[in-house]
Amino acid sequence: LNWYSICLLVIALLSVTLFLDFVMTHNINLMIFLLSSTIATSTLFFWYEKRCSHPIFNAQLLRNKHLKMWVFIRFLYGIVVTIPMFMLALFLQLVLHYTPLKAGLFFLPFTIAMMIISPYVGRLIDHKQSSSPIFWGMTVSIACLILFANLKTSSSINLYYLLILFTVFGLSVGTTRSFIVAKTIMTTPEKPLSLINSVTS
Repeated sequence: LNWYSICLLVIALLSVTLFLDFVMTHNINLMIFLLSSTIATSTLFFWYEKRCSHPIFNAQLLRNKHLKMWVFIRFLYGIVVTIPMFMLALFLQLVLHYTPLKAGLFFLPFTIAMMIISPYVGRLIDHKQSSSPIFWGMTVSIACLILFANLKTSSSINLYYLLILFTVFGLSVGTTRSFIVAKTIMTTPEKPLSLINSVTS
């Protein structure tokens, strides 16, 4: 393992996280220190990555236009999925007054559904090279997000309805993500999967 790069990356991520956390405190000196630490460690990280023999982030792979496109699509889809999930967690706790534990239990069907559907979608793409998974996955995802957006701000929401909605949303997200990951890997079949994952993640 490239421990030097890992340490620099951890310090950079920790610094920017603490910087964002302390923005509201108006502690100027601490904010300047954390921002400087973020810039310095990030610069050192990319400088060292270009010169070491085994980088953990292989930027040369992004010269592949198809890989770059699928990485960008995965990034955009990640935003589309992550933001609603964050808002749903707040909705369950602040509006429906669920405890953090009870709110977190609603996300279990989402995760389990993703785990179940993902391998089957990967096999389907390997055998048939079909593009239908991303169409149906995104269509169902949009439908679920519309239903989530129309949830009533009252405690009378049917719990089974929420569980089914989370499960269907998990199936659609798992289908779409599996398709995107499979297509990303297919763009550079000659490269090890570890390198592809380091770039796409």
